[in-house]
Amino acid sequence: KLRVGYLTKWQEEVKKMKNNGLVKILLIAGLIFVILGGSIFTVAMTINKWDFSVFSSYVVENKVIEITDKEEIDKVKAIDVKLSTADVKYLYHNEDKITIEGYNLTSRKGKVFKKLTTKVENGTLYIGLEKEYTAFLEMGWSGKEELIIKMPKDMVVGLKVKLSTGDVFIGEAGKSYAFSSISVTTSTGDVSLVGAIN
Repeated sequence: KLRVGYLTKWQEEVKKMKNNGLVKILLIAGLIFVILGGSIFTVAMTINKWDFSVFSSYVVENKVIEITDKEEIDKVKAIDVKLSTADVKYLYHNEDKITIEGYNLTSRKGKVFKKLTTKVENGTLYIGLEKEYTAFLEMGWSGKEELIIKMPKDMVVGLKVKLSTGDVFIGEAGKSYAFSSISVTTSTGDVSLVGAIN
């Protein structure tokens, strides 16, 4: 006699076979979709010459800030740079102004969500990126994030650079640089001191 609510051994075997068949079908279908997806991705990236910037949620736009007022320049006794991901270069130039060549991060729709900012406060020139709004997905492979600081020749300041990722280049070969102090922090990156550093 069959007890109500229980399957006989034969019915259980039939159910197992059906389940196994269903699992096999799902596995085969999944494998087909993976292969198909991989093929479409490979073809699309080959057509795009493997340029990963298509996945970027923002574009790096160059921005230059100049401080030309002599009184403002004379106030600067230190420079404090705080950036997440960038290469930083510190150079002298033969001009009586401070030039900061940096960048804004702009969404694909042209809206700036991080902009290069500078301010002189208590003798320190602060340089960083100010967040205008939070991007839904912040991924970037679209341009080099680089900051170049050009100072009047022979100007002596304290230099402080703090990065999460990036290289720091201070000075140029054949030139002499003087600092009241130097502090560089980068989690991942190289620090290069070139020329004569005093």
